[in-house]
Amino acid sequence: MKDKTLKKKINDIVFVICAGGVLYLIVGFLMKTNWLNCPKPLTDLYEIVRDTLTLMAYFLAPAIALVLFSDWRQEYVEKSREQQGREIFSLVKQIELQLNEFHAEVVETEIIDENTSVNMEELYKPLIKNISKLEGFISEFDFEDEKAKCYIDLVKKIVAIQRESCIVVSQMYSEKTKMFDPDQFNTQYEDYANEDFIVEHEQKFDDLDDNFTRNFHEMFDLINELKPLKNSLKVGSVSPN
Repeated sequence: MKDKTLKKKINDIVFVICAGGVLYLIVGFLMKTNWLNCPKPLTDLYEIVRDTLTLMAYFLAPAIALVLFSDWRQEYVEKSREQQGREIFSLVKQIELQLNEFHAEVVETEIIDENTSVNMEELYKPLIKNISKLEGFISEFDFEDEKAKCYIDLVKKIVAIQRESCIVVSQMYSEKTKMFDPDQFNTQYEDYANEDFIVEHEQKFDDLDDNFTRNFHEMFDLINELKPLKNSLKVGSVSPN
């Protein structure tokens, strides 16, 4: 389809220039012969033909070059848009997996010690790094066609949920840390029993877990909506101009 369009553009240019050349030839011939009142020798007619062909060549080469450049530029923009869209989608999915792993690790943790904290840090750092990386990709995605705008608007919603979910899981780990060591953290009130302290933070943990679950389902639905939009960014799906 793209090759046919390019061929049609070139054919249109050739037709216009040839039509202009014929018109120039006719007018030049009429003027040379004083509107057919004064016949001219063949040498004079040859000069008219030569000038016509020279003029046509003068316009034809730059015009075709301009069409080829415009077509190449459009194809480059489309390929760039497709590649960036694919990288963004891949990172969105990677962050989704990292969030699930981080959340599962916090939920399943039964003993909190120095090694646990190191493990959580190793999960948290690359996760938050990828979220920041995704936000950078979003700021660099500056295509203005409707499909691209819909795509990046949806990605913005997803990354906002992912960043919030990362914070929620971090808070869950903080609550679990307090639950596992009430002697260290139950210092606000002197007569507040450790059992009550644990129950309070268990409830906070469960509330945060519910929040994460809601976010996850919303994020899952948005990612499912994102996939067909990502496919629409493929070269030839829609013009970015």
